[in-house]
Amino acid sequence: MASLKAIIHFVMLPILTILIIIAGVSLGQTRYLSLPIPQSTSIATLLLPILTGIGIQISRPLLTQSTNRSTSYPSWLLPALIFILLTIYDTILTTLATTALIPSETQTCLLETRWDSMFHGHDVAALRRIQDTHQCCGLRSMRHKPWPFPDNHGADGCRNLYRNRTGSCLGPWRRDLRVNAGMVLVVAVVCWLVKVITILLIYRRRDNLSLRHGMRRDYVASLTNGDDTEDNGQAAARGRIEAAYRDEVTPEGNEEETVANGAPRRDRDRDGGMVVQPSSMHGHGNEWRN
Repeated sequence: MASLKAIIHFVMLPILTILIIIAGVSLGQTRYLSLPIPQSTSIATLLLPILTGIGIQISRPLLTQSTNRSTSYPSWLLPALIFILLTIYDTILTTLATTALIPSETQTCLLETRWDSMFHGHDVAALRRIQDTHQCCGLRSMRHKPWPFPDNHGADGCRNLYRNRTGSCLGPWRRDLRVNAGMVLVVAVVCWLVKVITILLIYRRRDNLSLRHGMRRDYVASLTNGDDTEDNGQAAARGRIEAAYRDEVTPEGNEEETVANGAPRRDRDRDGGMVVQPSSMHGHGNEWRN
């Protein structure tokens, strides 16, 4: 199994890099198309993957230390605080993105408010970028607050200037808002998943290490108990052999033993060993016979 450090470096960090790119594209589109998404939200979305990567790099060694050793209060406090703060961060972005993503009157109101501010502020560059990008004129219709401004060119000024344009900008501009809100939502959700998966991997590694250490302790204990049992068995066998040998050996004071019914006598030889001697001779002849 790949190490936790390798997984973070070769899987998690590339994912966070992709999220940074997505957030950067969302920020650029929001500014270019003047979408009614607060610029602070777009910047926060861009910073979220960066902060998530920093939080993982800070938390990983601390969590590994607190799981490999006895639980230390400062060791897990900082990772827990980082996780909580980043989760709140994710939740706020997810809520904002969901609000802008779901079709509703609020969404249309946001678009109209944004268009009105550009129209009444005579923000020509912003209105032209939206109309040129989608080849459209006006907001709700081609005559509804278009550029060129009606006070100088009439309500049909945009249609007369761009005769190939046949639609208003509300539909495609709303679609841009949903796409960018979806990007924000993806960044927030994936960052949260990356944090959760990283924590699960850390604790799974802790469990595997604990299991290995437990198996190693049991193995060493079994070897130690086996050696003790073997030593005890050898000592007991040695004791039985010595006891049996003492029972067989005749004391030195009784070197001659008379055996009843003329059986051969046993005596010790000079070296202390047992010898067999013939029985004594009688008047009837030698009884050393078959």
